[in-house]
Amino acid sequence: MASVDPGTPTVYGNVLLTVSLPSLIGCVPIDFSSMHPRRKYCEARRQSQLPSDLLAVGSDLVSPIRCVCDLGIFIDANLTMRTQVSQTCSKCFAVFRQLRSIRRSMSNDVMQSLIVALVFSRLDYSSTTLAGLPKQLMDRLQSVQNAAARLIFKACRQDHIQPLLCRLQWLWMPERVSFRLAVLVYCCLHGSAPGYLASDLQCCAIRLYQCWSLHALCVLPLATAPFH
Repeated sequence: MASVDPGTPTVYGNVLLTVSLPSLIGCVPIDFSSMHPRRKYCEARRQSQLPSDLLAVGSDLVSPIRCVCDLGIFIDANLTMRTQVSQTCSKCFAVFRQLRSIRRSMSNDVMQSLIVALVFSRLDYSSTTLAGLPKQLMDRLQSVQNAAARLIFKACRQDHIQPLLCRLQWLWMPERVSFRLAVLVYCCLHGSAPGYLASDLQCCAIRLYQCWSLHALCVLPLATAPFH
């Protein structure tokens, strides 16, 4: 399944959402796979121009790095979220290796509960930052979910994954990310989200193409932080 296009609005009921909402929590993933070659060159050149000398912050000297971890989320310098995806997949497959050693002594229901607690807690953690990822990275996250379904039903690698996901009633990863994003927006609109999230969300009425009815559009102004 293809990932969500960062420029395409998505309709949930009567609310039209845009995938610029990942900036609610600080970053907007950039799809470098479909980027024009000249723009790729410009982005690579921009990365090479990042300062490499120590920066004075008060009385401390800070060394610039290309990836930081904040609240368990890895953010790389070009905002591709590639490091976050790699770390998440690595930790999830490490849990799978441990669960396979005790798989024979457990029922399907018990194994499903363990996977939801140990794997999906990592997979869903701040998954709204992954909205708009390129298909290549989204497929890596989908492979974690596929491995979880095969482990629960003791299925082979050659077995088709869609019937297993339907039996478990699990959403595909792009739909899973979009659903959690929609829940976050719903909480912002109904006052159950933190104020620093709800205050930045703006609602306006738009007229959809080939449709005479008005729909609510939730938008979030993008903030840019220039390098000095």
